[in-house]
Amino acid sequence: MKQFLDNLVRYIEPYIVYPDIISTVVDILLLTVIVYFIIKFLIKTTAGRVIRGMVLLFVLTGVTEFCGLTTINWLLESLLSAGLVALIVIFQPEIRRALEKFGHYSWLSVRHTLDTSNAAQITNAISQHCERMSSIKCGSLIVIEGRTRVSSENGIPMDAKISGELLDNIFTVNTPLHDGAVVIRNGRIAEAKSQLPQSNSSAIPSELGMRHRAAIGVTEACDCFSIVVSEETGKISFAEGGTLVRDLDPKKLKSKLLEVLRDREMISKEQAKTLAKSDSEEKEGN
Repeated sequence: MKQFLDNLVRYIEPYIVYPDIISTVVDILLLTVIVYFIIKFLIKTTAGRVIRGMVLLFVLTGVTEFCGLTTINWLLESLLSAGLVALIVIFQPEIRRALEKFGHYSWLSVRHTLDTSNAAQITNAISQHCERMSSIKCGSLIVIEGRTRVSSENGIPMDAKISGELLDNIFTVNTPLHDGAVVIRNGRIAEAKSQLPQSNSSAIPSELGMRHRAAIGVTEACDCFSIVVSEETGKISFAEGGTLVRDLDPKKLKSKLLEVLRDREMISKEQAKTLAKSDSEEKEGN
């Protein structure tokens, strides 16, 4: 036992004698994580192409210096010097979105939970509404908040109980609240006609319009998820974390909503099972 303890002390002694090693390792790990998330964030946007261009420019600068091409190397170094300043201007939308997301997030924020009846009401109302909007090809955009407030503009404040009929009325063409999004907060309709930040991601298919870009953009900027119905095709899509899942039928949409509410701990696993079971029993009864 004494020999084991002596070996253990000898093993950890360098870290005790030289505490700078521990701080250096922690420093490197934190820097790696930060760089990883920055690259992950930028790669989804048009800024990703700029990053690749800057990396290529760095490589070319090194190659020209190694080969002794003095004039070209001087030109590339001048471009790099100016380019580092220009990056702030080029990445302004991405920097703004990242700071906005960080500013909206609170480490002390409370996770909103829903009781079983409220969760059933939300999932039923949204799935039924989307089914009706899909059948008549009427556009719709619904955002459900997570732990942070949705960053919206010009929204009309509401405090209404969720129902499929109310959502139908809001998104009916030529009504005052048709344009924009409905924001659901704490299980109730909090805003209508809200203008949302649009995504600049180059990965979004060109056939998708402003409504879908807003559905994706708001999930990039805030902790939330969104449901969108296309007025061109009538297809239902779901967005979360900047990712869009397309071509959902009402049944798959309802399952997706229950899954996300459960994963976000807005409802418990038992509540999710109860709601899924009651839904299947209701379908068998019909």
